[in-house]
Amino acid sequence: MRLLVTGASGFLGSHFVSFLNAHTDVPPVLLGRTLIVGNHETVLVDSFVHAPLESLLSECSFDGIVHCAAISSAYECETHPEQAIAVNRDFSQRLAQVAANRGVPVCYISTDLVFDGAKCPIDGFQESDQPKPSSQYARSKYEGELAVLEAHPEALILRSSLLYGSQIGTRAGFLGWMKSALSSGEQLSLFDDEWRTPLYAPDLCRLIFEGVMSGVQGVYHCAGPERLTRYDFGLLYANHFGFDSTLIYRAQRGDTESIPPRPEDVSLNIQKTLRDFSTSPHSPSEAFGLM
Repeated sequence: MRLLVTGASGFLGSHFVSFLNAHTDVPPVLLGRTLIVGNHETVLVDSFVHAPLESLLSECSFDGIVHCAAISSAYECETHPEQAIAVNRDFSQRLAQVAANRGVPVCYISTDLVFDGAKCPIDGFQESDQPKPSSQYARSKYEGELAVLEAHPEALILRSSLLYGSQIGTRAGFLGWMKSALSSGEQLSLFDDEWRTPLYAPDLCRLIFEGVMSGVQGVYHCAGPERLTRYDFGLLYANHFGFDSTLIYRAQRGDTESIPPRPEDVSLNIQKTLRDFSTSPHSPSEAFGLM
């Protein structure tokens, strides 16, 4: 059993490769634009837009695809929308078509931002709720969902909430700048009017692996069990690791001009995931104890 993994140099991708190496006997085959440190077979592409996938992968053996690669910068997607569509939608569809042609599963990682967050249900958005993306990044990812399912109707779509965890490789995730500021004694402003359901990265890795290995299909929401503002999350982080929490100040989304505008509440409901998967995501307090 071997899994083809894209985006291994990114935050989630590096966590997933590390998870495979540490907890499974399934070796990753990496597809990307750069060589990754380690003894991993790597298929290099010059561009995700023009990569001839079928010919590149013709001599590569794998039993499933985990697609973590994306243009994830909201600002970059907003300012270069054609590139966002080409990578997040079109490349994803072509990769799913490769999986369909070979008869192997594919897992596409999407985002909670497919919802605009204006009117979040009290228990969070469910998979049956209609997406309403409000940014080019979100639109490209949602169109990617539809394109992947069109190419491979048995695909697994995992919509992830805000990811956090230890740094593996070059990407620190959103905890990186928080830790840097607090370690330096700098003031840190965090929004107290923006809600998410933060997800511990290793938990998403377990959900991905379980889903691909067991043949789960369809759309699933992947999030932590707690709905928190970024401010509340920052306080939990600071208090757990012994940083000075008085350095953290409340901020409002309206205080800072954002391109694109920030959503208010994209909390996810994970009851379907808890029903169909054996993995139960940790709360931030539990996850911090594992870091």
